[in-house]
Amino acid sequence: MAKADSSESSGTGESSRLENFASKPIDWKIRATPEREVGRRSGQGRLLILCGVPGVGKSSWIKDADLGNDGIEVEVVSKDAIRNEWFGSLILSHPEDQRAARKIFNDVRKEFENRLKNGLESGKTLVADATHLHSSSRAELVNIAREREAIVELVVFSDSEAALKRNRSRDIDAQVPAQAAERFQEQWPGAIRGIKGEIKAGDLYDRVQMVSSRD
Repeated sequence: MAKADSSESSGTGESSRLENFASKPIDWKIRATPEREVGRRSGQGRLLILCGVPGVGKSSWIKDADLGNDGIEVEVVSKDAIRNEWFGSLILSHPEDQRAARKIFNDVRKEFENRLKNGLESGKTLVADATHLHSSSRAELVNIAREREAIVELVVFSDSEAALKRNRSRDIDAQVPAQAAERFQEQWPGAIRGIKGEIKAGDLYDRVQMVSSRD
């Protein structure tokens, strides 16, 4: 069983229960923030913001992380799942026409955020399953959570190099189009720089966890 960084796993049991995942040694100038002793009030929501390129292992981590071990209902809200609900496949939800693609993007984002708001207001543990490579997208979710006095955690998936291969191995309806997947890869270094700045700034997140999948 993989072991998580001890500074992040104390007191939760989540990281120690991961299957096929381990915290990747962090070679940044800073380390991920240690977990704070944040007591969860009755009825208080909890938001986990996942951050990583398509194919990096976010969905597998969700299955293995035992997020409901505190007895509180867990709801996964996924932009890809919403696209599949509406269009039947990710390919069909990424039209070549830029105006149509932009409208779909905005409609999916609005539905995604509405589902998060409703879940947090119900006191659930919400998993925001999307790439969240831009600081603005993470900040918007933090604001949604803080407005509802929820606990906010960031989970960063650092194994981006193997993600393109994993994406290509998916069923065709579950694949992110190759051009979009490559664009996400190009954005990853900027995402890392943004996260470093957020960690240095201090109190944006109650916890930051770094994970890397093992083939």
